[in-house]
Amino acid sequence: MDHCAPYPPVGSLRGAADRVARESLPVARLRRYADLGEREAGVLESLLSRRVRAVSSRADLAPEGAPTDRVHFVLRGWACRYKVLEDGRRQIVSVLLPGDACCLDEYLPVHLDHAIAPLSRLTFAEVPRDDILAAVRACPGLGDAFGWAESLTRAIQRQWTVNLGRRTASEKIAHLLCELHHRLDAVGYAVAGSFETHLSQVDMADALGLSTVHVNRTVRDLREAGLIQLDTRRVAILDHEALARMAQFDPAYLEAPVRGPGRAAGLS
Repeated sequence: MDHCAPYPPVGSLRGAADRVARESLPVARLRRYADLGEREAGVLESLLSRRVRAVSSRADLAPEGAPTDRVHFVLRGWACRYKVLEDGRRQIVSVLLPGDACCLDEYLPVHLDHAIAPLSRLTFAEVPRDDILAAVRACPGLGDAFGWAESLTRAIQRQWTVNLGRRTASEKIAHLLCELHHRLDAVGYAVAGSFETHLSQVDMADALGLSTVHVNRTVRDLREAGLIQLDTRRVAILDHEALARMAQFDPAYLEAPVRGPGRAAGLS
């Protein structure tokens, strides 16, 4: 069922069959959180198609201090949010995967308090925040979906806080790998328990508050225990149950909500 009020023309909308064949990952992912009608999905697809950019893994997508007047939707590749201390130490605070959106929260400061960088060659859609807000006002279902997506982002952030504060090195890495597998599997990027990774061991160290040497040693221990196989660009989880048990990983925080009446807090 469509729930859109009249909306200014944003380009031709695709038919149902064409949408199924060509729907972008951000739209497909948001469908997990709300019942987007054809009109709603078409409006968002049109916004996503207006400015598509590609950057290499050597260039920041948005530096710290950049204005927060754009929302970025990841189409292909991986990115991260990070902070750098005055002495050069870096903390990765989140990883953005295909289908993810960055800075959807309506209540952001005027400027970014962190930087956003690609971890691989990255293709993304850059949408002015004002256009997103106009679409949400016209299509409340988009507000529901964006609100749930931001709730998921906050749930992931809470787990990362627990990682930094309480889990051991083995638990940290095990939890991160379980989470990445679950998130990638939801958008079709995991096959038979394995997935391509764009996190180096340096990146993992910066995300988990460990030294690179500690990450290397812990990965070796997990490999020797028969839990994972980790090559330069691919992770295979050999014993998912044992790895999840080690990490105390419960995927409930990553699951799509039960659809029903009511709205999640978010863009509205």
